[in-house]
Amino acid sequence: MAGASGPCVFIAHRKKDRDKAVEVGRIIKTADIDIYLDEDDKPLQVADAVKDHQKVVEYIEAGLSKSTHFLGVITDNTVGSWWVPFEFGMAKNVGLACAHLITKEVKELPSFIQVSRILCNDGLVVAWVESLRPFLKEATTGKLNQVLTELAVTLLPFLPQSRPLSDLKFVD
Repeated sequence: MAGASGPCVFIAHRKKDRDKAVEVGRIIKTADIDIYLDEDDKPLQVADAVKDHQKVVEYIEAGLSKSTHFLGVITDNTVGSWWVPFEFGMAKNVGLACAHLITKEVKELPSFIQVSRILCNDGLVVAWVESLRPFLKEATTGKLNQVLTELAVTLLPFLPQSRPLSDLKFVD
């Protein structure tokens, strides 16, 4: 997890979408951008296993406080999650730059998600990754091209190449 030395992306996801979150995180890390992923937080996993909800919230808050960016992985599975919206609200509260990666099967989103950057096609994902460039050390900015290429290849199966934001319906 990053400290003051560079960016750290907190990746929020539903457990059912673990594989997508892990893969996106792996790619982001290839540009020397740190990530926070709940499954890598062993104390959080222990607290979750014993249903210590106070500790779970404290570990999530700690992860957010050490992060510079928030990325929510939004799939049809996210609809049943209480944690992803909680983490998003906390991220907004601490002032993180927030974005949501919207997979192609998602047609409706809660209206509050519009206050974040919505990544619903490959071009928007590329632009988001590029927006991290100012946070990187000079020596690692060259790795972004590799990350962009890998993201494009990896995300194609579950992210539309050219879906306009207007194709999404926002509901209250």
